[in-house]
Amino acid sequence: MPLLYVRAYSLRSIDSVEGAPLHNISLAEAGGTGRRSTWTQDGEGQDASKEGGGSSGKHLAKSWKARMHAFVSLCDEPTTKAVKNLWAELTNDFGVGHLAEVLPYPHVSYQIARHYDEVHLTNLVEQLAQQATPFSLQASGLRSIELSHFHQKVWQTISPAGEGIPAYYEPNFWMPHITLAEHDLQAESLQHIMARLFTRELVWEMRIDNLAIIWDTGALQELRSQFSF
Repeated sequence: MPLLYVRAYSLRSIDSVEGAPLHNISLAEAGGTGRRSTWTQDGEGQDASKEGGGSSGKHLAKSWKARMHAFVSLCDEPTTKAVKNLWAELTNDFGVGHLAEVLPYPHVSYQIARHYDEVHLTNLVEQLAQQATPFSLQASGLRSIELSHFHQKVWQTISPAGEGIPAYYEPNFWMPHITLAEHDLQAESLQHIMARLFTRELVWEMRIDNLAIIWDTGALQELRSQFSF
């Protein structure tokens, strides 16, 4: 069974960005226990350049204001409900609600890019959906060979339609995750959120039966296309 896990950046990375705002916290779906949360800087993991991001590292210095379109699978109904409940909790208790406002679609992203040829991308995603079969992701353990192969296939198929693709979404570096907060996450609230989520049981299983395109308009992120399989 394919397994879902998060980009594994340890808290020691804080030392390298001391004084910088923290913009992203993701649900750690494995990382050993399947119950931890972690953070990345500048939206989608700028520190990947320090983890061997390769020649594409020039793409990693992403400002949180930069537009990024995404190719994803939307979470199934039970997982969507669970994620939105966590979003509401973070908003009510910590004032962290930006993500739920601008991107209200819990999802697993396979690739993001600064620019896509939308027509070309949509055609490619539709073709992928026609060839795909539903599968399950479990929020614990290590990424499976099956999930790695699926990501490799979709990466190779859609990459020709994109430009400015961050290196940390390349197959060798990609780590599936579900983002819980971004952009309005501050250092002073991070430690309290981490303490709360660290012991929370977040071992989920979700069904993947769709591919979707989320388009960044600059003001919000729109669900442009969705293809079931």
